[in-house]
Amino acid sequence: MSKFHSFALALALCASSLFADRVVTDQLGRDVTLPDEVRRIVVLQHQSLNALNELNALDKVALVQESWEKSLGKNYIRLAPSLKDMPTPGDLKVINYEAVLC
Repeated sequence: MSKFHSFALALALCASSLFADRVVTDQLGRDVTLPDEVRRIVVLQHQSLNALNELNALDKVALVQESWEKSLGKNYIRLAPSLKDMPTPGDLKVINYEAVLC
């Protein structure tokens, strides 16, 4: 997923509370419905995590990629202290789907 697509998806997720349900097409050509109100976001890419942090939307993030600290640096915790104890379902290549679905 490109940085632009990551940011666009993060922005769509955050802005979706301003609009009715939206249907977007993902990179695999699938139609994905974004609900009117996003309650929970699972972030598996550090660029998306960074974008959500910049949009002040970390309160919607329920699970975060396992390697966020490696990707964003150890000092990133100063900008996003909630990440310290956040559950990690894995990364883009290996995902614990049970953690995501709970």
